[in-house]
Amino acid sequence: MKNILFVLTLFGIISCQTPNVIIESNGNNGLEPGACYFTLLQDFGDKKEKPFVLEFVPPKYEEVEVIYTASELEAFATGSDMYSFEIRKPHYNFVFKGIDIADFTTKKNPNGFMFCKAEIASMFWNVTKERLSENKNKVSIYKVVSHSKIIKKYAKKKPEKLKENQYYFEGGYWTKPKKAVGTSF
Repeated sequence: MKNILFVLTLFGIISCQTPNVIIESNGNNGLEPGACYFTLLQDFGDKKEKPFVLEFVPPKYEEVEVIYTASELEAFATGSDMYSFEIRKPHYNFVFKGIDIADFTTKKNPNGFMFCKAEIASMFWNVTKERLSENKNKVSIYKVVSHSKIIKKYAKKKPEKLKENQYYFEGGYWTKPKKAVGTSF
């Protein structure tokens, strides 16, 4: 059921010529973390789509400097005059996969694309008491200010130039995204 909601969100927005954020990596969007999904261009279907460009936007971070008091530092002590700080929380990133999707469908010579919801692990900074003291107990924390997203923009023709995170797809009858299940990626 969650995937149906995702599909409606992903491909249901076609009435506007301006860019549409079709899915964001934060929250419950029906996509399984670490999983990949593919969609295929077919000869027939319910609704024909115009040509479009998908842009895979990575997360954006803001650096925030935090100065800790001696008593606050106790919570980060790991023993033997060392401290460990989580400087970036775990989050997700949508990644376009430029692989042959023939392994995931019975259709011969399939035309389609695949993307994954990649997990980005926490980042930690382990530091000595001496170095932290030299740094005046200042720690740089990286906060996600904009989550990864996929933006869809309809195009009348193939753009002459695309950014490295943009991909053009011809119009036609696109299937709903399906979870990729295969022996290897």
